[in-house]
Amino acid sequence: YANTLLKDKVLFGSDYPVITPDRWLADFDKLEIKPEVRPKILKDNAVRLLGLGTQERTTNA
Repeated sequence: YANTLLKDKVLFGSDYPVITPDRWLADFDKLEIKPEVRPKILKDNAVRLLGLGTQERTTNA
């Protein structure tokens, strides 16, 4: 279902420090996740959920 119904709802998660990020990503690569869905799971869905992509960054001078 991660490739279809849940593609906009699944988030990346790990068992760090029990499982390192390198190990988790290597295991994730073995799953049959469509290339266009991978970025959603690894980043895009979390960015949307947390509202990180909706504001312009400002710098303090």
